Amino acid sequence: TVINDILDFSKIESGKLDIENRPVDIRACIENVYDVLAIKVEEKNIDLLYLVDPNVPAYIIGDETRINQILMNLVNNGIKFTESGEVYIRVSQEKSHSNSINTNNKKIGLYISVSDTGIGMNEEQMNRLFKPFSQGDSSTTRRYGGTGLGLAICSRLVKLMGGDFYVESEVGKGSKFSFNIQTKAAPAQPKRYLNKQTPEIKNKRVLLVDDNQTNLEILIWQCQQWEMLPFATDNGKEAISWIERGDLFDLGILDMAMPEMDGLTLGFELRKLKSQHELPLILLTSLGKYNEDVDLINQIFSAHISKPVKQSTLLKTIVDIFATVKQSYHKQPAKQVQINQKLAEHLPLKILLAEDNVINQEFAVAILEKMGYKIDVVNNGIDAVAACKKQNYDIIFMDVQMPEMDGLEATREIIKQLPSETRPKIIAMTANAMEDDRDECLKAGMDDYVSKPVKIQLMQQILEKWGTKHTNINANDTTSRTQVIDRTAMIVSMAETKPELVKKMTHLYLDREAPRRLTEIKQAIAEENAKGLKHSAHTLKGGSATLGAVGVVEVCRQLETKAKNQDFAEIEQLVQLLEERYEEARKELIKFL
Repeated sequence: TVINDILDFSKIESGKLDIENRPVDIRACIENVYDVLAIKVEEKNIDLLYLVDPNVPAYIIGDETRINQILMNLVNNGIKFTESGEVYIRVSQEKSHSNSINTNNKKIGLYISVSDTGIGMNEEQMNRLFKPFSQGDSSTTRRYGGTGLGLAICSRLVKLMGGDFYVESEVGKGSKFSFNIQTKAAPAQPKRYLNKQTPEIKNKRVLLVDDNQTNLEILIWQCQQWEMLPFATDNGKEAISWIERGDLFDLGILDMAMPEMDGLTLGFELRKLKSQHELPLILLTSLGKYNEDVDLINQIFSAHISKPVKQSTLLKTIVDIFATVKQSYHKQPAKQVQINQKLAEHLPLKILLAEDNVINQEFAVAILEKMGYKIDVVNNGIDAVAACKKQNYDIIFMDVQMPEMDGLEATREIIKQLPSETRPKIIAMTANAMEDDRDECLKAGMDDYVSKPVKIQLMQQILEKWGTKHTNINANDTTSRTQVIDRTAMIVSMAETKPELVKKMTHLYLDREAPRRLTEIKQAIAEENAKGLKHSAHTLKGGSATLGAVGVVEVCRQLETKAKNQDFAEIEQLVQLLEERYEEARKELIKFL
């Protein structure tokens, strides 16, 4: 805070600030800083990265509070002034001390740098940086805020620790702040992730795919430290070409956010290659992005890790995967619904899929083909209408949101052009599961309604239901709230086969995601912010659905409706009900921990 900055600066200037000397885990310091600040990069296209050289001791002697303070300030600045790219912490021993690893009675020089790919500074701006209450220029203060005390404090703290502070910067390319401190190695038990003795993963061939060159180099280094054999590329097409030419791997680690082909699409493509269709895959995701495609991720990947990636977390995930690989490393849980692979024989149908999202196309086609069907696929409503003129279909799975002509308009056109006795049954597919959306689909003439991502069991039920011409259905039925946790939810079926992943997801939901969204919902209501309410309710609904918290999902839908209509009347009762449903779900979910 501003007050704490002023107090610290006053203590330093008056010589009353003492530096402590205790064992410090420098790697944990970095990870703690990233944990605190990770939420700030959620809406930005930034990677938080770090690399600590292996010759840096597990513990050093120093002042953990002040090291944390320096790193927190530098990383926070990096995030503040960077819109895309990375913030990267690098720790190494100074060359003159590089051979003194873990020599407890000798001093070592530690070199720490924090670089970013932000707006950068010119020389005049850099000259003003370390003056108290000064920033690069007044426009920076207006746009980004701040007191201008942070760097002045950092440079003085470094001097108190026997080091020097440096800055390099180039306008438009970014900045690099670095400092060195004099310290000693502290006696300590070595951490497992710093130890090369990991026989269960030694010599395993690992495929690394990440378009961020810095992160790719870090992943290569980490794998080499654990005596794995990394094969790295910055794009999915090259990874696929390696496997197609006959290269075999024991594990794949894929970044989610990549241009041309993202990690989710790449994972799906790898699953289609016969030679490696059961290759264990780890997905690296940004904070908050996991819930958006959770069902697809759980179908394709053995595990996911939220960035910034911790060395300890990465090693544990890899070891856990290879510990279970002897039994079954394919992602299908033991209790997963079995696909009726002969359904097409018993129920021959001509099916059209209208969907503009390539991943959703591939997922739906894969399910239907396993049932024995041959599917026609179009990318928009115009093509769907045209296809119906050329071919008689029994069922159309129609995405509601498509370019050029959406699913609703396409349905109206098909109904207008085809007689009722030859018209196909049209099933709406949409990411929105609110009652208003159901009504809109039915009014357009659609016959039934499923929410995306579509589950295998539901797809099968739809085909059986409409393929046998059963017409006595009511698409407006809603599930009665007879249970707190939906026993058909994927997380329930994974509880036995992937207990660690279930624990991790449950902790993330209970400790961070749900409390945060509940707070945002209350704040949005207090401010009558309909857009904020809709976003937070929708996000909480997605995470809750993944964990099967049906009561929370139900209330979130009602809140979305309120937000959509900008109706804040009697909304406090809904918030109270939401808290009750969440508490019920929490009591059930903690049983997974």
